[in-house]
Amino acid sequence: MENEAEKGKGGERLTEPGWRGLPWRGLVGVMVLSIAVQLAGTANVKLLPDYDEAIYWDVSRNCHRTGLFMRSFGDGGLFFDHPPLFLYFASPVFALTDDMAGIRLVVSGLSALLLASTALLASRLFGRDAALPAAVLLAFNPMFVFYANSAYQDVPFCVPTLLGVLSALAGKPVASGLFTGAACLVKYFALGFAGCIGLFFLRQGPEGPQDAARFAAVFFVVASLWPAAGLQLDASGFKEKAAYWHENLAMKTTTAIKHHPVVGRAEYLQSVLDRMTPLHALVLATGLAFGLARFPRASWQERFVVMTAGAYLFTLLGPFALRTDRYFVEALPLLAVLAAGLFTTAAPTTRFALLGIVSIAGLLLPMPGTRRLPMLVRPQFAPAVIEFSRQVEEAGAWLRTWLRPEDGLVVDWNGPRFGYMTRHNYRFLYARKDLAEVMAEIDRSRVVVRDHESAKWHLPYLSAEEIGRVEARLAAEFHRRDFGPVAVYVRN
Repeated sequence: MENEAEKGKGGERLTEPGWRGLPWRGLVGVMVLSIAVQLAGTANVKLLPDYDEAIYWDVSRNCHRTGLFMRSFGDGGLFFDHPPLFLYFASPVFALTDDMAGIRLVVSGLSALLLASTALLASRLFGRDAALPAAVLLAFNPMFVFYANSAYQDVPFCVPTLLGVLSALAGKPVASGLFTGAACLVKYFALGFAGCIGLFFLRQGPEGPQDAARFAAVFFVVASLWPAAGLQLDASGFKEKAAYWHENLAMKTTTAIKHHPVVGRAEYLQSVLDRMTPLHALVLATGLAFGLARFPRASWQERFVVMTAGAYLFTLLGPFALRTDRYFVEALPLLAVLAAGLFTTAAPTTRFALLGIVSIAGLLLPMPGTRRLPMLVRPQFAPAVIEFSRQVEEAGAWLRTWLRPEDGLVVDWNGPRFGYMTRHNYRFLYARKDLAEVMAEIDRSRVVVRDHESAKWHLPYLSAEEIGRVEARLAAEFHRRDFGPVAVYVRN
């Protein structure tokens, strides 16, 4: 069945919309305003990185300095947690600056390309009138705004993924395989999207199986570059990290609970609403419902988008250890496209009025029932978290002026952030399995930092009595300086 958006007034089939057919004047305006909003949100808090951001900054910095995806601080080894394509892509920015703002700005630039790709996908499914609504619904979604100016892989991952989807819809299996394989070199989630694209090609008439085979062959050749490089450079380290992630995703260890702390679905969904705002979540959910309602009479291309979005959401909400609200970013472009299809059913004046209300209300107004702040003070951070970040930054600034070049740093928890702020190596206390290991770290250290937001030690393997002995040792041998809940101990 032909998509209704592919027919003219007399029912004739229209030429498939391309890049040139997009409403570029309005689209460029949306891109510029989106990046401005991203930077305005960041300006309301200090550029102190999140925990993982500091690690990605460190690895990307080394991609520039040494050519290897390794860590300077902490364990100092090769970084096998994620494929490194984005970290290499961002690394040239370190020729200009090693500030966190540099790598974040690279992500903001990629977010503009993602907006254009989302607009193109919407125009191919629902016509040219859907292009701008799709871009607007994505550009001013508070969750997208936050992660489009963060050094995470989610937005960079979406760019080749969506280009792979667009190539598939255009009947180009080799190009789709290249883009989707590149996405797998950014994030493993590309495996699920690749499966959906493979199924899409299988249903594409007599040549479908051959196209699916071409797509799969190219995808696996490109995606296999990552395990091939890892096994070549450090086979034991790569296998060890693969086993670690297998145990975590299967929720077989207490470490998995630590990395995926939200076990209940209700709390998880609340955290998503806090970051996306209920209004945006409602609009996107309505868009998905619109796609499902049209499913029986929709084109195979539209069905493919609906099924892919649904499969990804099931992965996040189903019986998997993937309950991290940030992972919803990967679903936002497809959901924005489906919601844009719904918006095209309204008159132009009504359509743009609704888009303005959703964008402004979602970005600027605190939503009833949420625990977070509006976007322009970064909704991902509660007031207490913003204050704690300020205190961590104060401690880091003091240490940066005081530490000697040869000094190492022993931290309880926030090692990557202190590594970024001080450009010093660090060792963790929280990971030590017994009192003897903790005491050994303290004995060979001149500086120890207690940096948990509770103003207490986070030493999960030690009893309360053992933690008391640690505190007694520090009190006897170290001078203490407090920065709110953060305490810096300097050996007498």
